[in-house]
Amino acid sequence: MTVCICQNVTLDDVVDLVEKYGNDPEVIKAKADIGKGCEECLETTCDSVDLPFPYAIMNAEAILKQR
Repeated sequence: MTVCICQNVTLDDVVDLVEKYGNDPEVIKAKADIGKGCEECLETTCDSVDLPFPYAIMNAEAILKQR
């Protein structure tokens, strides 16, 4: 699932980053350069990606709890 189309970031990438660095959105954004292009993926209403960044953090946490 695409989270940031400008930087080609996927949900799998976000899961890996949350696992490594925790769930601080600012840290995850900085590590993956999320929002460095059009910034639309930072809005929950973004329809340019499969899963906007705010929801990707929540999904990543849920995935990690299942592991």
